[in-house]
Amino acid sequence: MCRRIWFVLFSVTIRPEERDETIAENLFAERSGILNWCLGGLARYRDGGRLDVGVVSRFVDEECVITGVPDDREVRSELYAGFPSWAKDNGVATVTMRKFADLLKSRGVIIRPGPRPGDQCPE
Repeated sequence: MCRRIWFVLFSVTIRPEERDETIAENLFAERSGILNWCLGGLARYRDGGRLDVGVVSRFVDEECVITGVPDDREVRSELYAGFPSWAKDNGVATVTMRKFADLLKSRGVIIRPGPRPGDQCPE
């Protein structure tokens, strides 16, 4: 059991006039965010350090509806648009849209090129 306990020594002493006397109340008010941050760290730990893939997989699992219908599509930029706020809410690091697309591919999501801005849609 002692192998699991890490002692953290603090070498800084905060002067009394600089101390936050309401820190306990402030931390209590932020408890859900702190728990999410801890759970995010646990997920990264369990993922063996594969932070990005695990985060994107969680996002897809929690926020996307997978129908299995090959013609169902989602615009990559619209899918990514929800990712940064989800990552912040879950206390995890975000990635760029390019990295996001690469991680989706590594998860087995098929990325097909779509029309570019200004392209005409076929009639």
